[in-house]
Amino acid sequence: AAMNGQFFSGDSYIVQYEYEVNRKAQAILFFWLGASSTTDEKGAAALQTKNIDDSKFRGQASQIRVVQGKEPATLRSLFKGNMIVHTGGLASGFKNKNDVASKDEDGIALFHIRGTTALNTCGVQVPEKACELNGEDCFVLVTPTETFVWHGNAANADEIATASNIGNKLTDSYLGTGGRTLVDVSEGGEPDAFWAALGGKADYPAYS
Repeated sequence: AAMNGQFFSGDSYIVQYEYEVNRKAQAILFFWLGASSTTDEKGAAALQTKNIDDSKFRGQASQIRVVQGKEPATLRSLFKGNMIVHTGGLASGFKNKNDVASKDEDGIALFHIRGTTALNTCGVQVPEKACELNGEDCFVLVTPTETFVWHGNAANADEIATASNIGNKLTDSYLGTGGRTLVDVSEGGEPDAFWAALGGKADYPAYS
């Protein structure tokens, strides 16, 4: 369950959502296409979605194609503020067996937490540089020993809550390891270790 809600931009995924309307079972199959997943992989995800619909739902499910970054609120809301999109990919079943996962080598990663409500807020990995920060949002900076949950001064309450959720999740599971210390950081009150992990201070849209 640690990986539930975690997506990699180099891969494609199928998310199955079942619910009832007037005691009648309904299903939606979302197929999520990572921005850097291959054409073959995207095609395989579409085909697999159709196969699941035919075999499990007798062709009655709604099939919804989702492009990374354009997720409908229904899909984001399924993860209740825990949706995280990583760059790179996990070596997946759609690719050939010689593929290896492209992964973070230094154990440092920065996630941008943004949204307008609890249902559509999610975290997306961005380059780990101070110029990526924005005082209107929250960010989670993961290092091998600490997880910094950074609150921009103009961030909204839902972004702050989601940043805490995602910070907790990544503290325990980023790159499959736990043992990090969770540190809350307010804009303007950053410790030296925060800037060091980002390669030093830089200008960004700040709010005092």
